[in-house]
Amino acid sequence: MKTAQQGSYIVEYRDLIKYGHKKADNSTIMLLRLLDKLEAKKIYLAGFDGFSENKNNYATDFLENKHCNVKKSNSEVLNIFSDYLENREYDIPVEFITSSFFEQALSKE
Repeated sequence: MKTAQQGSYIVEYRDLIKYGHKKADNSTIMLLRLLDKLEAKKIYLAGFDGFSENKNNYATDFLENKHCNVKKSNSEVLNIFSDYLENREYDIPVEFITSSFFEQALSKE
Protein backbone atom coordinates (compact mmCIF):
# COMPACT_ATOMS: atom_id res chain seq x y z
CA MET A 1 0.00 0.00 0.00
CA LYS A 2 1.36 3.39 -0.96
CA THR A 3 0.45 6.87 0.17
CA ALA A 4 -0.73 8.88 -2.82
CA GLN A 5 -1.18 12.14 -0.95
CA GLN A 6 -1.95 13.09 2.61
CA GLY A 7 -4.99 11.10 3.73
CA SER A 8 -5.24 8.83 0.68
CA TYR A 9 -3.72 5.51 -0.30
CA ILE A 10 -3.16 3.43 -3.38
CA VAL A 11 -4.10 -0.17 -2.70
CA GLU A 12 -2.85 -2.93 -4.97
CA TYR A 13 -5.53 -5.53 -5.70
CA ARG A 14 -2.89 -8.27 -5.77
CA ASP A 15 -1.88 -7.42 -2.19
CA LEU A 16 -5.38 -8.26 -0.94
CA ILE A 17 -5.89 -11.65 -2.55
CA LYS A 18 -4.10 -14.90 -1.85
CA TYR A 19 -3.37 -16.80 -5.01
CA GLY A 20 -4.16 -20.50 -5.06
CA HIS A 21 -7.64 -20.19 -3.55
CA LYS A 22 -10.68 -20.54 -5.84
CA LYS A 23 -12.50 -17.79 -3.94
CA ALA A 24 -9.36 -15.62 -3.70
CA ASP A 25 -11.27 -12.47 -4.62
CA ASN A 26 -13.91 -12.76 -1.87
CA SER A 27 -14.69 -9.13 -1.04
CA THR A 28 -15.00 -9.67 2.73
CA ILE A 29 -11.63 -11.42 2.93
CA MET A 30 -10.07 -8.68 0.82
CA LEU A 31 -11.53 -6.06 3.17
CA LEU A 32 -10.17 -7.96 6.20
CA ARG A 33 -6.71 -7.96 4.65
CA LEU A 34 -6.96 -4.23 3.97
CA LEU A 35 -8.06 -3.53 7.55
CA ASP A 36 -5.08 -5.57 8.75
CA LYS A 37 -2.74 -3.39 6.69
CA LEU A 38 -4.41 -0.29 8.15
CA GLU A 39 -3.95 -1.70 11.68
CA ALA A 40 -7.64 -1.47 12.64
CA LYS A 41 -8.32 -1.83 16.36
CA LYS A 42 -11.37 -4.13 16.05
CA ILE A 43 -13.42 -5.59 13.19
CA TYR A 44 -17.18 -6.21 13.31
CA LEU A 45 -18.71 -8.38 10.58
CA ALA A 46 -22.33 -8.47 9.42
CA GLY A 47 -23.71 -10.28 6.39
CA PHE A 48 -20.72 -12.62 6.04
CA ASP A 49 -23.05 -15.50 6.78
CA GLY A 50 -22.27 -18.13 4.16
CA PHE A 51 -24.36 -19.67 1.40
CA SER A 52 -27.66 -21.42 2.14
CA GLU A 53 -29.29 -24.20 0.12
CA ASN A 54 -32.93 -23.35 0.72
CA LYS A 55 -33.03 -19.57 0.45
CA ASN A 56 -31.80 -16.75 -1.73
CA ASN A 57 -28.19 -15.89 -1.04
CA TYR A 58 -28.33 -12.48 -2.72
CA ALA A 59 -30.62 -9.45 -2.70
CA THR A 60 -31.85 -10.11 -6.24
CA ASP A 61 -32.34 -13.20 -8.37
CA PHE A 62 -30.08 -11.60 -10.98
CA LEU A 63 -27.08 -12.08 -8.67
CA GLU A 64 -28.03 -15.59 -7.61
CA ASN A 65 -25.81 -18.36 -8.96
CA LYS A 66 -28.10 -21.35 -9.44
CA HIS A 67 -25.15 -23.63 -10.18
CA CYS A 68 -23.33 -22.87 -6.92
CA ASN A 69 -22.33 -25.88 -4.81
CA VAL A 70 -23.22 -24.46 -1.39
CA LYS A 71 -21.16 -26.87 0.72
CA LYS A 72 -18.09 -26.50 -1.49
CA SER A 73 -18.37 -22.70 -1.62
CA ASN A 74 -18.76 -22.43 2.17
CA SER A 75 -15.80 -24.76 2.67
CA GLU A 76 -13.61 -22.72 0.32
CA VAL A 77 -14.47 -19.41 1.99
CA LEU A 78 -14.01 -20.95 5.46
CA ASN A 79 -10.57 -22.11 4.36
CA ILE A 80 -9.63 -18.61 3.16
CA PHE A 81 -11.03 -16.99 6.33
CA SER A 82 -9.08 -19.44 8.52
CA ASP A 83 -5.95 -18.68 6.48
CA TYR A 84 -6.49 -14.95 7.05
CA LEU A 85 -6.82 -15.49 10.82
CA GLU A 86 -3.67 -17.62 10.95
CA ASN A 87 -1.49 -15.40 8.76
CA ARG A 88 -2.58 -11.82 9.41
CA GLU A 89 0.08 -9.39 10.51
CA TYR A 90 -1.85 -7.98 13.48
CA ASP A 91 -4.05 -9.85 15.94
CA ILE A 92 -7.08 -7.62 15.40
CA PRO A 93 -10.18 -8.89 17.25
CA VAL A 94 -12.93 -10.01 14.86
CA GLU A 95 -16.52 -10.16 16.07
CA PHE A 96 -19.61 -11.32 14.17
CA ILE A 97 -22.69 -9.22 14.86
CA THR A 98 -24.91 -11.46 12.72
CA SER A 99 -24.82 -15.26 12.77
CA SER A 100 -22.37 -16.84 10.34
CA PHE A 101 -21.25 -20.23 9.11
CA PHE A 102 -17.70 -18.87 9.36
CA GLU A 103 -17.78 -18.12 13.12
CA GLN A 104 -16.36 -21.61 13.70
CA ALA A 105 -12.97 -20.39 12.45
CA LEU A 106 -12.70 -18.02 15.43
CA SER A 107 -12.88 -20.94 17.87
CA LYS A 108 -9.78 -22.45 16.23
CA GLU A 109 -7.64 -19.41 17.04
